[in-house]
Amino acid sequence: VQLGRLFGIDVFIHWTVWPLLIYLFADSVLSGGWAGFTSMFAWVVVFFVALLAHELGHAVVAQFLNVRAKDIVLLPVGGVARLESVHLTPPKELAIVSAGPLVNLLLGI
Repeated sequence: VQLGRLFGIDVFIHWTVWPLLIYLFADSVLSGGWAGFTSMFAWVVVFFVALLAHELGHAVVAQFLNVRAKDIVLLPVGGVARLESVHLTPPKELAIVSAGPLVNLLLGI
């Protein structure tokens, strides 16, 4: 399911996320009522915003280095920034690979 487009990059959420979300929300309501649901909702939002920011870090740096980012797919266990298949020099590859963890570090600070 397409969530939208950021910085010219299509963002998708994989279908396997939906059953997981239904389970998490149902479990949180059954075990903690609406307070449990609210807490779980907040955790899910924070997780997916951080995940999206991490993948955008990879994709935006790739685009800055003239490597086309095809799209970003968010999965229950992480995400994937799919880039155009090109031969990268080691410095470019290091910059792209490092961008996601750098975003996480900045979010943590």
